[in-house]
Amino acid sequence: MITMRLDTSKVSAMMKDVSKKLPQLLLKPLYRAADMVRGISQEHYLRGPRPDRLGVVSGRLFGSLRAESKIAADGAVGIVEARAKSDGGFDYPGYWELRGTRHGGPRPFLKPARDQHREQWMRIFDQVFKERFEQWQNAKQY
Repeated sequence: MITMRLDTSKVSAMMKDVSKKLPQLLLKPLYRAADMVRGISQEHYLRGPRPDRLGVVSGRLFGSLRAESKIAADGAVGIVEARAKSDGGFDYPGYWELRGTRHGGPRPFLKPARDQHREQWMRIFDQVFKERFEQWQNAKQY
């Protein structure tokens, strides 16, 4: 018989190291997931049939969609944002996403892309996170 002893102080140190690095490790996977949601929104929700979807591609709205990720106070966050404004400064994306009252709306294009395609963007997130974590782990010498 043999026994294998594990020094828990070393494991604790490893876990602290991982927890400090975690927000940074999440940036790329969150960006890739957010970028996928951006693409789904452009492909399916800005071009879909009325009355549920916009059904008309506004070049200004389509081109204003941006994906990003950043470190937040409690970790990291992926963001998909539309920043289109009309010539008069009207919040065009907010109108369609939340109200659309004068045109039979709302006709959201961001929230359904995120909510109805969760399995797809989570699969991308998982894949990229595993790759990033393995790269980080391989660079460490314990």
